[in-house]
Amino acid sequence: MADQGFEALKTHRVLFFLVPQFSMIAFSSAVEPLRLANRTLGRKAYEWIIASTDGQPVIASNGLSVGVDMSLDQVRQRSLDDIKPELILISSGLQVESFRNPQFDGWIRAMHRHGTGIGGLCTGAWLLAHAGFLAHLAGELVGDEHRARDVVQEVYV
Repeated sequence: MADQGFEALKTHRVLFFLVPQFSMIAFSSAVEPLRLANRTLGRKAYEWIIASTDGQPVIASNGLSVGVDMSLDQVRQRSLDDIKPELILISSGLQVESFRNPQFDGWIRAMHRHGTGIGGLCTGAWLLAHAGFLAHLAGELVGDEHRARDVVQEVYV
């Protein structure tokens, strides 16, 4: 029972990785429930870290700029030591095909191997497919312009 009480008071950490031209509505729809849960519970049940490739603010598809907490290099160095996210959500949107980063691909695969939950917001599924995830879901994915099946085939064929 003591363990269940401790687990109930645990702060869950989510890392959002923002890709240029990410969908603000998808990002907001993921982060706002965490904020509201904290407020409703009256404690910090969830915390989040926002990262980008270079640690600089990222411009969303609606033109708004969002500040970040750290760069991909910083995240890669600290993910398994001190920040230890339970879940990583990749937030992308328009022009996702132009995002190519082998360090990102390697990091996301390593985090998955270490048991971190991985997810994609909006076209984040495309980036996960490109990094080697989701091949088994090729027939189930539906993304922007219903092209997920073509994307998975492009990545794996």
